[in-house]
Amino acid sequence: MSNGYRSLDMKATIKKAAAVLLCAALVSPASAELSQKADVGWQYTTTTNGNNPPQSKFDEYYVHRTGGVLDYDMAYDKGDYDVNAYVHDMDQSYQNFKLGVNGGKEGLFTYNASWAQIPHELSYDAHTLYQNNNSVAGNYLTIPYPLRSLEQTSAQPLKNNLMLGYLSGAPFTTLQVQSDRGAVDFVYHPIKDATVSFGASRLHKEGTREVGAMISGASPVMLPVPINSTAVEAYVDLGYAKKDYQLDFRYDVSSYHNNYTFVTFDNPFQAGNAGATPAQGTISMEPDNIAHTFSLSGGAKLPYHTRFTAKVGYSLWEQNDALLPLTANPNAGPYANGVGIPNNAGGEIDVYTQDYKFTNTYFDKFRTSLAFRSYDYENHSAVINFPQGLIIRDSNAFSQGEGVTPYTNRYQYRKEDGEWQGDYDLTKNVSLNAGYQWEYKHEDREIPITNEHTVTLGTTYRPDANLLINLSYLGAARRGKGFDAYNYDAPQTPYYQETPGLVRFDIGDRNRNQGRLQVQYNRDTATYGFSLRETQDRYRPGQVPLNGITNITNGNALFEEYGVVQNDVGAAGFNMTQDFSSKFSVDANYEFDYSRMLLKGTSKGSGGNTSDAFDTAERIDQLTNVAGIDFNVKPTKEAKITAGYNFVQTIQHADPLNGAQFGGNDSIAGYTSNSLQATLSRTQTFSLRGHYQVTKDLGVSGRYLFQRYELNDYLTNSIPLIPNTSGVLYMGTVATGYTAQVIGFGADYKF
Repeated sequence: MSNGYRSLDMKATIKKAAAVLLCAALVSPASAELSQKADVGWQYTTTTNGNNPPQSKFDEYYVHRTGGVLDYDMAYDKGDYDVNAYVHDMDQSYQNFKLGVNGGKEGLFTYNASWAQIPHELSYDAHTLYQNNNSVAGNYLTIPYPLRSLEQTSAQPLKNNLMLGYLSGAPFTTLQVQSDRGAVDFVYHPIKDATVSFGASRLHKEGTREVGAMISGASPVMLPVPINSTAVEAYVDLGYAKKDYQLDFRYDVSSYHNNYTFVTFDNPFQAGNAGATPAQGTISMEPDNIAHTFSLSGGAKLPYHTRFTAKVGYSLWEQNDALLPLTANPNAGPYANGVGIPNNAGGEIDVYTQDYKFTNTYFDKFRTSLAFRSYDYENHSAVINFPQGLIIRDSNAFSQGEGVTPYTNRYQYRKEDGEWQGDYDLTKNVSLNAGYQWEYKHEDREIPITNEHTVTLGTTYRPDANLLINLSYLGAARRGKGFDAYNYDAPQTPYYQETPGLVRFDIGDRNRNQGRLQVQYNRDTATYGFSLRETQDRYRPGQVPLNGITNITNGNALFEEYGVVQNDVGAAGFNMTQDFSSKFSVDANYEFDYSRMLLKGTSKGSGGNTSDAFDTAERIDQLTNVAGIDFNVKPTKEAKITAGYNFVQTIQHADPLNGAQFGGNDSIAGYTSNSLQATLSRTQTFSLRGHYQVTKDLGVSGRYLFQRYELNDYLTNSIPLIPNTSGVLYMGTVATGYTAQVIGFGADYKF
């Protein structure tokens, strides 16, 4: 982990680039089969956003920072084999390389091999006190000891003032993960109609990213943890294909190894173990695991123009990493040193898949298909029992009480669906299509079983060769059964962390209506398109009583389900491409998206849109406009100029769930709360590019880019790094707007 703008080691950069170029040179002597292109240049980038650090958002679009620009591409084709290589964005923090070789003998074997390195920059302006102590296995995150010592002996709000003071002077930290991937594949034809394929790949990731953890009870903290992992995959495929039937067997294996199985970090509010309060915390990283997959697929030609295809598979997933002790604090009594839990995870999952399909084209104008699929996720992992009285915390900070033995739950899942599709050519210019799908799910949820029936109808109309009109409709009804309130009663296990009766998007009873219209017109070099789509979801509340149970812990009555009751999403868009002459063309697009969500409250007098009991109490609206236009000009044969403007704006506003929380008075009949402050994000981008071909092989170019990002986010506006009451520490800064400009020039040469 480094501080400030990350600067990759220049010597390492040169070595990597030289390696790629050397490989290219060794296999590609000067000849007609060789093509190369180099782009060199320099540009200046400026970003302004007041006193805040530069924003990562601007760099996410691969806009170069101030400095040199160097790209190199090479391709060499020798008939029996070809080589391609590139070095892009050299000496930038997101520089990447690739080298590939392909070849073989026609009808006998083919091969290809590749290596690539692609860094991904998550953020380069993270603001944190934590630094990696590389002297302790590279996974120990520390903060300045003087701060920890002062925090331990100070009281609120002095603690917060101290923390903010250190944060204001803390360096910025780059969060970046670099991926190196090598792969090789080989295909061999031992006899006619038979194919043997095998290959392997290795993916190594190294860098730093953010991970959430807990400190001081229930206070969250973001840690800049080191990443160092390797995934190796391999496969063998045996195939035999004749005209009337085909058969294929495949085996895949994937192994993942994490060099950092856990991360230890300092408690910023505690310099040493004091009673049950630890000085350090520990969190698990992604565990080592291995997966095996066997699959058998094939197809056969049947009578009456019917074809049958099938695929069945079995996967075994295993994970048996060592478990962390309950605590590393020797003062934690019976929970110190991992008492009461096994040494290893004992994870084992079996996955069975099936996929069968019949297709028929017996009638010239009618095509139909019938399919069935299933996915069975069976969990045989070890059940881990935790000591009674142990505090188990999750995102809801739930604490399991005395007298209860919490344990891990074996989540299992099964899905089946059948589908029929039919297409009929009514006339030469009109075709009709229809379909029906049934989907069944059974999983470990508060509503374990759901069935959904879906019907689709559509038509395509082509009045002439240039015009296409497509109209489609989808109607679906999903119903759940078996609501299990038993699992919400505190003395019972497992204890779901979801609120009883809540209407969930993925399991609640739902009626869906969806329609779409698409029009496209093509003539010569012009294309015009228009699309309109609308989706309406209506969620149906449950009824009294649910499974005959009307009360759970604390006597809360499940009168009916509540939560989302309506969700509407729609969009309309237009796009065009028009060549007005051989020297001037225009590309333009516009799209308007909207969504509207209504939620049901949980108590009487909830305010919002209405004060009626259990009626709609919250409304969330979101509107998005996306527009762009590009002008392409070719004043001469050698010159090309492109100018463009893009606009993206999203506005979201909501009515509060409970008006009293925002100064309202719910006791007033018919009271309607004021909407919350709208959240607005707007991005405007103007770009200008020019290229002039000086000679056949030499070209010069220039570019200018202007971008303005505006943000007024209600959810993050005026939120301090550390609230005065809880000592919460966030890594990073609240997103703000910026204005950025890029000016660059360069030259490209083909040789």
